[in-house]
Amino acid sequence: MALKYYFDKIKNWQKTCVVETDEIDEDGERVTYVSDFLSCLVWVSVAVGMSSLTRRNLPEFLRRARIVEGRLGALMTRHGQPYLLREEELRHFIGLRTDGPDLTAKEFERGDLKTLAARPRVALSPTLSIEA
Repeated sequence: MALKYYFDKIKNWQKTCVVETDEIDEDGERVTYVSDFLSCLVWVSVAVGMSSLTRRNLPEFLRRARIVEGRLGALMTRHGQPYLLREEELRHFIGLRTDGPDLTAKEFERGDLKTLAARPRVALSPTLSIEA
């Protein structure tokens, strides 16, 4: 089953989430793709058990990411180096939604992380790479 994600509620998503290339496709349109950071962040949302990123849950999202990073190591790399998520970068992606799992803080803390940790080992190993 595919993981679906939605970034239309992210402020300025056209600049934050989409990368335009100089390539032109067969229809004469400029080739675009989703930013590497957004692609990685979608999978991080699965690892932390939170299907959305909001102003309100940003601190919890980052707290959980730190826990997972502490157990598994960096969830991303940038130019081949381990990269830890930063709050100031995450703020640009407030509004991201996925159809991934939602765990309460209690579920996350009490060990449902074991179930969740099995998923990121597959999905996030090796760590996702950001080249931008």
